[in-house]
Amino acid sequence: MCSQPNHNMTREQLKAAAARGIPFKILMADGNYHWVPSPDCIGFPPNHKYVMVFNDSGGHTFLELEKVVDLEFFIPEPKLP
Repeated sequence: MCSQPNHNMTREQLKAAAARGIPFKILMADGNYHWVPSPDCIGFPPNHKYVMVFNDSGGHTFLELEKVVDLEFFIPEPKLP
């Protein structure tokens, strides 16, 4: 697990995080988090101050960028032969 603390998250930082292709959590100021298992599970509407995170049941949540405080990446352990 890798954490990148940042109290001023930008769209560009979230886009870069998604582009890595590594599952991650978006941590919110209220202590909640939103799981992003793949780049297909996050959307970036143009010219908005929020992102959309899609869930397994086909729904979505709007996240205000100003309330995003951290990202946690989940890097899989290497498999032993």
